[in-house]
Amino acid sequence: MNRSILKICFIFLWLNPALSVYSQDATFRLSPEKSKMTVSGTSTVHDWTCDVKELEGWLTLPPSMANKMPKRGDSVKKASISAAVKSIVSGRGLPMDKRTWEALKAEEFPKITFEATQSRVNKIIDLPAGTFEMTVKGDLTIAGVTRPVELILSGKKLSGGGFQFTGSKQLKMTTFNITPPTAMFGQIVAGDDVTVQFDLVYSKAQ
Repeated sequence: MNRSILKICFIFLWLNPALSVYSQDATFRLSPEKSKMTVSGTSTVHDWTCDVKELEGWLTLPPSMANKMPKRGDSVKKASISAAVKSIVSGRGLPMDKRTWEALKAEEFPKITFEATQSRVNKIIDLPAGTFEMTVKGDLTIAGVTRPVELILSGKKLSGGGFQFTGSKQLKMTTFNITPPTAMFGQIVAGDDVTVQFDLVYSKAQ
């Protein structure tokens, strides 16, 4: 075998591991310390907001998104997120929080989950800033009841290689067979409509 062929083989063997890594799907893990989610609504007395303290999530991206700026038409391979029901706190004391947990059937269904089924990058908002808009469809399960939902997300590719997604979604409790919680012997009744707002940061899994 002449030297030129040997040289080509050597270069190919040297590059192949790097090319293999670059072409593989990448997994990202939600960073709980950097992420935030709130649930807000109304009642017969005042508006209210609850913080969701315990979040867990995973994201699997194709190389076209994981290794470079996403482009229009790109989609994620897998995406999921879960929230511990008993980590939903109002700041108004344990009795009020317990009513929320009971309405959400926390003992029987301790987590709220979302599993993506479809996704698509709609447009690039600002290429230098790494921002884009994305539509994600999936199954949301609350209190054991699963319903399809559609989310419009603002995405950002972070300088460290991770991703940030922000957005909000309006839901009705009764859609998930949830009876809005009450207090003061029924004098205070929560409204059926709630708004979930989120700011989620994902870092590449080690």
